[in-house]
Amino acid sequence: MGHAIISNDKESKKIPLKIMIVENEICLTHLYYFILDKHLSPLTCSIFYDPSSGKDAIKALKEGHRPDFAILDIRLNGVNGIDVFKELRKVSQVPVIFLTAMSDKDEEFQEACFAVGKENVIRKDQIKFFNDILPKIPNVKEYLRCMVGNCLKGDGHACQMHQAIK
Repeated sequence: MGHAIISNDKESKKIPLKIMIVENEICLTHLYYFILDKHLSPLTCSIFYDPSSGKDAIKALKEGHRPDFAILDIRLNGVNGIDVFKELRKVSQVPVIFLTAMSDKDEEFQEACFAVGKENVIRKDQIKFFNDILPKIPNVKEYLRCMVGNCLKGDGHACQMHQAIK
């Protein structure tokens, strides 16, 4: 089973933001976590990352796992991301982003658009993480980690992350 729970919460008194990532390519799960970890704190990610990741995610939901936000790949082996989404909807109305490598003409792509809205289905080759994903995480401003004090660059402009979250 390819499942890991990773947390960057060292000593925070705040309840960590819980994000579920379901992706069958382990390198992409590491990339998503790396970006989230760099900018959000406290953060706990439940990562499902192997060919049975969809099935494992559904099992975790049935066992009581409740994320605050979910990032789902549409095309998984066996149980797909849309099946995981349907199971998630039985227990929660948290925001969901579908990431996919498929064409917007693909039937599964269209079904995902219908389920969560076209603006929440993002092709992997077109991801702008700060603009497409971070602003959709609930209460994201509470979890933003400012890496450079007031996050102003030398030219007086806010960093890319804070420009996207405004």
